[in-house]
Amino acid sequence: MTETKKKPIDKQIKISEDTQRKFLDCKLLELIKQELDKEHVGNNKEKMLVFLIAVSGLLPTRHRCSCALNGDTSEGKTNIMKAVELHLPDEKYRWYDGVTKSGVQGDLKDDNNVGTIFFKELNKKDENYAMSEFLKSVCEEGHSETKRNIETNNKELVTHKIPKLAGIYATTEMVDDDELINRFIVISIVGNKNLYKKVNDNTKQIYKDVSLQIEHDVRKTNGTWIKQALTQLLTPVDYFKIPSIDCVKPNNETARSKRDLKRFLNIACVIAWLYQKQRTIETIDNHSILEVLPEDLINAYNIMSKSLTQSFNNLNQRDLDTLDIIEKLSKSQPQQSLDVEKQYVERRILQSHLKINSRSGVWKRLSSLKSSDAITIIDDKEHKNKWITINADVVELLKGAFIGIETITCLKELITNQDLICFEGNEYEPDDEIIEGLTGCIDYHHESLTREQLQNEDKNFSNKAIDWCIGENLIFEDSNGIIKVVK
Repeated sequence: MTETKKKPIDKQIKISEDTQRKFLDCKLLELIKQELDKEHVGNNKEKMLVFLIAVSGLLPTRHRCSCALNGDTSEGKTNIMKAVELHLPDEKYRWYDGVTKSGVQGDLKDDNNVGTIFFKELNKKDENYAMSEFLKSVCEEGHSETKRNIETNNKELVTHKIPKLAGIYATTEMVDDDELINRFIVISIVGNKNLYKKVNDNTKQIYKDVSLQIEHDVRKTNGTWIKQALTQLLTPVDYFKIPSIDCVKPNNETARSKRDLKRFLNIACVIAWLYQKQRTIETIDNHSILEVLPEDLINAYNIMSKSLTQSFNNLNQRDLDTLDIIEKLSKSQPQQSLDVEKQYVERRILQSHLKINSRSGVWKRLSSLKSSDAITIIDDKEHKNKWITINADVVELLKGAFIGIETITCLKELITNQDLICFEGNEYEPDDEIIEGLTGCIDYHHESLTREQLQNEDKNFSNKAIDWCIGENLIFEDSNGIIKVVK
């Protein structure tokens, strides 16, 4: 049974002056993020990347991208997709929930209007293998199928074609299928206690303030300013040119760089398309051409940096977080007299820090790290234990950036409008251990320490970490410079 959300084509709504003004604002990407914030709190770069991928479905097929949102249940994967879907032109996308391959094919065949498809959740273990194979096909080069035509009593053949689409789906499974990884940017959706607090505070505020509920329904009914622009303000572009392309120097160590370079450049093209009202569109031989600026490439990199790194090294965010935990534990835990030269951590200690109940759960978590040679598991039969060591050389290669600082430095030298850089560098957020340690230290010393005294207690309590906690209203600094916890 296929449930498909099909809507009537958008009515012609007059583009408001506010919408036109926003698409003339050099901080357009930041304004879009603020609009997405109304539906999904946190995961800023992840939700912006999903938005840009969804919008790529409005561009020529060569520029369309696809992604898989990977994460545990209740991390917000579906909510991010819902937040993005709200802004797309109605006739340009489909949303599927509870799908079959034949149902989707029948819905999409010979419909060239649709450019983006959403799948609420797609797990191969849920008997969706055929659907995932179809998705690989339609998100790579499009899909065509030839069948006998029942309208001619099966005497003739008929071919139905589906163009290449931008596909977006959520999954709780580890995305380890090479063909899927080659077609979909894997975006890890991972939360933490601070993000959960933000989300819960936002939910309480919505239930408290009825005007926020009314505003949501009005935006859903009348269409957001982004939807207005994507429907009527922005015009199609045939080709993109990137004069600053020589600045882009990808890491050519693996074949994956060929795939990731195209993804990076296509997202930059989407950003340029959104900024078209601030640019000049050339016309050559009746073809419209838009220039991608260095600023677009930097914005694309800053939004994609985490996902690009994960894609390039073939590890997801949970793998990278696990590696960090192993590294920290191996340096802080007492070392047994094993006949190895590397630092290591005991399986039981790692299991406790990962908060996994069973041994099998630990080995499952470590499986991709082991298969990539990032770690080695030592079977200590004498002590009836297992130890995990990190292979530093491999990890250094795995954590290597797809595009290095040389590219960014070169692009910044070509920038003509610094204000166009809307996503500057990586967002800072301290680890939960630092936050808990900081607030615990303040409580332990009865709220009597200054910044300098806190930093003498632990070098991780940097000014950046303290300022972040103040900004999140977890602590405050009084007029005497004493740091206190917000009660």
